[in-house]
Amino acid sequence: MSLYCYLVHGVNSAPDDYLRVKVVGLATATVSEELGAAEDDDAAWALDNVSLNAFAGQTVYPLVEAADAKLASLLEAAIDDLTIISSSAE
Repeated sequence: MSLYCYLVHGVNSAPDDYLRVKVVGLATATVSEELGAAEDDDAAWALDNVSLNAFAGQTVYPLVEAADAKLASLLEAAIDDLTIISSSAE
């Protein structure tokens, strides 16, 4: 699976704030995560490639979660171009 993502936050953020991608199949697993922190983090798209070999043979669904859970924090999260490609031979 590949995706572009970013998490932007100000100095008033904390690990309670996050952008998380999970894969849901027979089990659910977090495959990508970025947490907030008490430092300024400006926007920059980043490519994230994730192996889904542990889910081979299963039907899977991506689950994207974002939270601005710290009170009075400033957070922006984005996902783009999420792609899942089957590598099975048919």
